[in-house]
Amino acid sequence: MRDGYFLKCSLQNGDTIFTRSIGGPKDDEFFSLTESVFPGFQGFVLCGYNRSFSGVEEDQESYTVKIDSIGAYMWMDSHGHATGDDINYSSTELNPLHFFISGTTPYGGGGIDVGCGLINWGGFWLYNNSTTFCYK
Repeated sequence: MRDGYFLKCSLQNGDTIFTRSIGGPKDDEFFSLTESVFPGFQGFVLCGYNRSFSGVEEDQESYTVKIDSIGAYMWMDSHGHATGDDINYSSTELNPLHFFISGTTPYGGGGIDVGCGLINWGGFWLYNNSTTFCYK
C-alpha cells in the first residue's frame, strides 16, 4: 500500500509545519501539487490516481484532493471509467476559485486519451473533456 505524503516546511529554518498522509487501503499516488496563494483561499490541490476508491481491483481512477493551508482535508474527487486507468497529472490555478486539471483517460476514441477539466474551489467539476491523439 502506498499513500500520498505531504510535508510543509518553514522557509526560514526548514522546521516541519505539518505532515499529512492522504489515501486509503490501496495504492494512491500524487504527481503534482499546486499552491493557492490568493488571500482567503490558501491551500493546496494535489493530483494523481487512486486504487482505494476504484470499483475495479487493478483500475486506477483520477484523484484530486484539496487541503487547506494547515493541512486539513477539505475535499476529494475520484472518478474513472470501468476499464483502463484514469490519472490526473497536473493542476494550474487560473484564479482564486478555479483550477485547470489535466491527465489521461481511456475514455474516447480508444487507446489513451488526454483529459482536461475545470474544477472549482469546492471540488465540483464545471467542465471536463477528453480527446484522442494519434501517434505514428
